[in-house]
Amino acid sequence: MKQVRDQLQQVNTNVRDQQQVNVDIRDQLQQISMEVRDQQQVNVDQFQQLNQRLDYLTTLLSVRISVESYSPSGQTISPSHFPNVPELQVASGSERMVAVPIHQEQSQSEGAEETSGEHLEGNHQDPSTYIWKVILSFKETFNDLLEFLRVQLGVSVASISKGSLLITVTCSSLQILEGLWKNYCSGHLNEVVQQKLVTPDVLERLQLSDLKLKTTITEEEYKKCKEFFLPADQVRPD
Repeated sequence: MKQVRDQLQQVNTNVRDQQQVNVDIRDQLQQISMEVRDQQQVNVDQFQQLNQRLDYLTTLLSVRISVESYSPSGQTISPSHFPNVPELQVASGSERMVAVPIHQEQSQSEGAEETSGEHLEGNHQDPSTYIWKVILSFKETFNDLLEFLRVQLGVSVASISKGSLLITVTCSSLQILEGLWKNYCSGHLNEVVQQKLVTPDVLERLQLSDLKLKTTITEEEYKKCKEFFLPADQVRPD
């Protein structure tokens, strides 16, 4: 009888040990499962961040503003007649671009002082560079143009470069993109650029009677941006 009792106790002990092993295995499996879920979430987050970055890059659009012509003392001069300086290839892809902060602390009066005592003909810089130096020294009017782009057209200003002025914007929807393109094609965007940037103060500082700017958005960039917002079955192959 004692032997049977000892055997039963041993069986119970073995069962308890096996149960503990099962509990340990279950805990390990749960831990592994949690680690897998955490890694999956990390991968999902990274994938979403990558998609957001790709979305951002896909919706970038360049608004290029260049000097079309200017008139000192009633004589109209186009960029092709500027002095033969390498930086003056206004619309070329090799044009030197210099970053301009979107928000500048320098006041308009300070900017005007930088160019006081200089004028276009007496200045040793190439005309295009000097013209943009003067235009951008009037911070208030330049900020008015950025506000028009942000508020009236609904785009986000991503970056600004100068040589000719290059404003890179993003469109958050097809409606905003189409509004920007319509505004550009109608000529209204160029009119606003001309009105905001070529002020009487700018002309006086440059000693010019007239200064015409040209605004360009390429159809290629517009179509590429538009494809992003369209369903795949609506995208026409080139």
